[in-house]
Amino acid sequence: MKNRPLIAAGAFAALLTLTACGGVGKDASYEDVHALREAVLASDGDCPGETAEGENEDGEVLIVCDEDTAVRWFPNEEELTTGKLGMAIGLSGAGAFLTGPNWIIQGTTDELADLRESMGGELTVL
Repeated sequence: MKNRPLIAAGAFAALLTLTACGGVGKDASYEDVHALREAVLASDGDCPGETAEGENEDGEVLIVCDEDTAVRWFPNEEELTTGKLGMAIGLSGAGAFLTGPNWIIQGTTDELADLRESMGGELTVL
């Protein structure tokens, strides 16, 4: 019985460490596109691609995971809003995306619904 407080303290310390290292949290912001990709992988998502494409005129940085999936990171809310509008126009009736505080994940509806359970975000199906 004396070990319960130590176990609880250890679990709390592990949780703090995971959070501080950019672990997966619902509706979390990520430091860069690579941290976002790691969150997708930690959420049992699939993203074999690792190479970030250069920053575009909107500040977006992109990793293409496969033919259906891409992760997109934005430096601020204004750029995210521009990215969401571009996604809605570009996918018009043929896709889905999950939006968080500074990120968008493009993919299949089923994959994004699964990611939403651990990563949070708003699912948009066009």
